[in-house]
Amino acid sequence: MRRALAHAFSQKRQVEIAYKNSIPVVHHPFGHRCRCIEDAYRQHDPESARNLLSEVGRSISLEVLHSSSKRGRDIGEITQQLFKNVGVSSRPLGLSFGPIIKRVISGEYQMSTWRISSRPDQGPALFMMFHSKSRANFSRYQNTAMDDLLTAQRMEMAPEKREEILCRIAALINEDVPVLYRGGMRSHVIAKRLVRGITGSNDGIVRLKSVWMDR
Repeated sequence: MRRALAHAFSQKRQVEIAYKNSIPVVHHPFGHRCRCIEDAYRQHDPESARNLLSEVGRSISLEVLHSSSKRGRDIGEITQQLFKNVGVSSRPLGLSFGPIIKRVISGEYQMSTWRISSRPDQGPALFMMFHSKSRANFSRYQNTAMDDLLTAQRMEMAPEKREEILCRIAALINEDVPVLYRGGMRSHVIAKRLVRGITGSNDGIVRLKSVWMDR
């Protein structure tokens, strides 16, 4: 069912409508840090979604939690329409962040918006999110192959080999679909023309030691 919903879903449409193309479409949680050639990302493909749903053998109706902001409502409505297009009934429910977090942590939800925070190394965060023994595995996802990969990336010291493991993790996430991506992160730095030395930002952070004022 998760694989069917992944093909029914359209990250591109979410990015275009809800985010006005202000963030990138992504295939994995690593951004530019990993160049995963084979990521098994499931593209928007309603026909594949309908074929997979036929294997489920029953009608599907689910509740989709999202924030009560305008963007959250847009996301809920877009998701509802995409799922309806393949015969899945969904009911968007807008809540404030507190109730959403409480329901997700307690497991009292079917589908909900969530966030993977940007950080220099996503390995520890993915271990918490997807390892079957992690208390922060709020999707209740379980796969022994994923457990092995998550443990291996913690132990691997060689950068090239670790990146290969991370890409295998990305592919398995896309294969099993414990999450769907709503778009990546993009940071914008706004400063007066007198401010010099800003060469970019890393995860939204500007290194101020290289910044100076042109008076």
